[in-house]
Amino acid sequence: MLKWLKSTTMVGTGQPEAPGQPRQRRPRGWVVALLLFLLTACYYWRITFTDQYTWLNSPDLASQVLPWFQFQVGEIQRGRLPLWDPYMFGGQPLIGQAQPGAAYPLNWILFVLPTRRGWIRMEHLNWYYVVIHFMAVAFAFRLCRDLGLSRIASAGGGMTYGFGGYMGHIDWPQMINGAAWGPLILMFLLRIARGERVRANAAKGGLALGVSVLSGHHQVPTYFALMAAGVWVWILWRNRLADRRLIAAAALFFTIAGLASGLQSIPGWEYSRNAVRWVGAPEPVGHSEKVPYSIHEQYSLRPHNTIGLGLLHGEAGHNTGLVALLLALLGAAVAWDRAAVRVAAGVATGGLLYAYGAGTVLHGVLYSLVPLVEKARNPQMATCVLQTGLAVLAAHGLDRLDQDRRWLARMQRAFFAIGAGVLAVWYVWDVFGRSPQTSGDARATLNAVSALLASAVLSGLIRGAVSARSAAVCLSGLMLVELGEGSVAYLPHKLNGFPQLDMIAKSDGLMEAVRSLGPEGRADIENFPYSVGAYHGVETWNGHIASLTRNTHTLFQNDRALELLGVRFLLGKERRGIWTEQTGTVGERAILRAPGAFPRTWIVHQAVELRDRQATLDMLQDRNWDLRTKAGVRGPAPALETCDATEGSWMLRRDSNRVDVWAELGCRGMVVLSDTWYPGWTAWVDGRSAQLIEAYGGIRGVVAEKGRHRIEMRYRPWSVYAGFLTTAAACVCTLLICRMDR
Repeated sequence: MLKWLKSTTMVGTGQPEAPGQPRQRRPRGWVVALLLFLLTACYYWRITFTDQYTWLNSPDLASQVLPWFQFQVGEIQRGRLPLWDPYMFGGQPLIGQAQPGAAYPLNWILFVLPTRRGWIRMEHLNWYYVVIHFMAVAFAFRLCRDLGLSRIASAGGGMTYGFGGYMGHIDWPQMINGAAWGPLILMFLLRIARGERVRANAAKGGLALGVSVLSGHHQVPTYFALMAAGVWVWILWRNRLADRRLIAAAALFFTIAGLASGLQSIPGWEYSRNAVRWVGAPEPVGHSEKVPYSIHEQYSLRPHNTIGLGLLHGEAGHNTGLVALLLALLGAAVAWDRAAVRVAAGVATGGLLYAYGAGTVLHGVLYSLVPLVEKARNPQMATCVLQTGLAVLAAHGLDRLDQDRRWLARMQRAFFAIGAGVLAVWYVWDVFGRSPQTSGDARATLNAVSALLASAVLSGLIRGAVSARSAAVCLSGLMLVELGEGSVAYLPHKLNGFPQLDMIAKSDGLMEAVRSLGPEGRADIENFPYSVGAYHGVETWNGHIASLTRNTHTLFQNDRALELLGVRFLLGKERRGIWTEQTGTVGERAILRAPGAFPRTWIVHQAVELRDRQATLDMLQDRNWDLRTKAGVRGPAPALETCDATEGSWMLRRDSNRVDVWAELGCRGMVVLSDTWYPGWTAWVDGRSAQLIEAYGGIRGVVAEKGRHRIEMRYRPWSVYAGFLTTAAACVCTLLICRMDR
């Protein structure tokens, strides 16, 4: 691979060979992609070429992401769309939560791959993780090549982005999937700045931003949208707002982005309006409430941790390595005459300033004035924008190693001074043993050695002992060595155990116990913050999620509501609350039963209107209110009849997006199902459409006449269908615009 990189176009020009020289044979695009993929696979050798490591052993990945993925695999391979998760908190909209990544195309490929007896295969998850980083490397490589840089320089830019900084240290797939698209967004913006096919590149840039939203988390796309807005302001200002074509292109960019994001953003917006989210504040916040600024301050990058950009040290995972960082500074210095370099420097600076969060005025102004920015509660994650700019600058540094000897000499001295200084400091700490956390820190030592070696390479280049091509190859290798000692080097080994994944494995016995209790009640598992219900396909009450529908949140901490919702069993240490009868044991836990728990479905003949959330709470606290016979409903109460006839109801069928209930009524009444009421659920009685009522402030009710009836409830969310249409429309419009703008 290094031989191929070394034999490419001349470093420092980024241009084809001069006339009269023999034309070099250029590898096809698929060959380049294959080489970049092999580079990524080798970088992550611990999870690609061995079975001894995992990237999934963290609390959020094991307890939340893995169950989401397992649920979606099961649904898709049964021929169902994973739109609704029925296994936690009475049921929650999966695609609306966004973070499960149900709308992201790369995830669809993962979900249709063969399983091992129905379980998602760990090797597939490992390669999925590698593919995400390959996309980031390839997109950054493409950005640099689009700027006319050599392949070796572009590969260096790709490594800087795909292996370092945000992409190299964040492991939540819903976040890094979105971050992978940053270089493409910037590439299309820079094309527009150069006046290249303005409409087509505006459409393609907007499409890339929209796909970033589909990844599942709003945070990174928010920062990329701010980056795009900043670049657009510069483009328009440079043209003094005189070019109406550019103003129209900016409108087209953000319109296509909004349409392309529809499959995720429209269901997500609907969910946000009907949910509360835990953000680190004492109480969860709703759609209309701002995330408190103290939370943004808590997650801001501390200025003193900026040292972490160059050294593998510090609290925040944003390390780029000394070699890449100093090459970026060199690139900015020697190629400042290029507009793309100035834009990249502005992007990197803006990303860093925003990451400082509460430490800068910029963040406070954007938090206060720009809609939805306050929802992205973690400013330091804006290092994804910083990394996008650094990748371009580092690639320019590699590409122009022989352009300015003065700056080259300065950089050589800087490498030597920093390397020697870091070695001296770490030696003193090691000798005096001041801090067990830093004593003999091999990572910082590696930074120092890499800097000294880079200094030697530049010294050879200055003296003419090393060619610019060879120097670029050597520096790229040093970048890879530095980045290889980052988070990827600290993946846990199976000999030390995978405690988070082991907890999921230990849940098998618990879930078998819950299954044996039958389908007529849900189970709560005490002190077990894992979404094992979704993982095993068993209805439990609790789970690990970041948000919850507002109506369920109103109900879920009240004992009478837990009875109403059919939380019949508790797997815990001792009797408490409504669970007063012990029926067995599983491991060290007792199986406790709530004798007053409601069945999953029942019939009432009285209904009164609940005007607001407080009325729901008053209903639950009123011990004189017989919840089994009288329901409170949101909206006008239906007219019901009372009678003494024998009647009953029970579930006939249950899957994720559909529930069928059989009911026998003596007179007109309301059949209640203790599943979460949510927009998009529809009801049919004997094949005829019926109103689905929000009963008891948060569950489902359907009015039926006297007699026997089959009641069907199906999840048919208009928001998902509308989102699919807007995303498809964005793709079609982009194709048409590209054809017209040739």
